[in-house]
Amino acid sequence: MALLGVLMGTAVFAGFFFSVAQIFRQSGWLSRVHVALAGLVVVGMACISLGWPVVATATGILLMIAGIAGMILEVRWNRLLPIPQIFFGVALGMGLPFG
Repeated sequence: MALLGVLMGTAVFAGFFFSVAQIFRQSGWLSRVHVALAGLVVVGMACISLGWPVVATATGILLMIAGIAGMILEVRWNRLLPIPQIFFGVALGMGLPFG
């Protein structure tokens, strides 16, 4: 189970770094969605570290919405890259890191 958490964390951070790169490479709505994705990943990790399950649940819901928007707005294979962030949003929304 711990290995699954490490793999998910690695995938989430890879998605985070992709989002940070896309903030500077893209423009318009796509750039804004990647700002939201990167910011929400940081907030989600902070919620886990600080033990805030209610804020983490709200962050997870917003992260799922932003990830789906990222999948819709991206092109070609880049549509797959927000998927780990969506899964992280699902995990936060379900409260998995807290229990």
